Amino acid sequence: MEYCPGDSLENYLLADRGDTVIERVLYYYEAARGMIYLHILGCIHSDFASTNYLISAEGIIKIADFF
Repeated sequence: MEYCPGDSLENYLLADRGDTVIERVLYYYEAARGMIYLHILGCIHSDFASTNYLISAEGIIKIADFF
């Protein structure tokens, strides 16, 4: 399990941090690519919510809460 010191995607997007629309689209794109990768591996994610996406120290979206 990787430690992600960043907040959840939901809290990050709700906070006024001055991010641009392009940055937000990139976060959604990363989340979608992660879900495609899990689908290819045959993993099932039962809760596709912004609270289950964490931001790593490098600013990369990590998917959490799946089995």
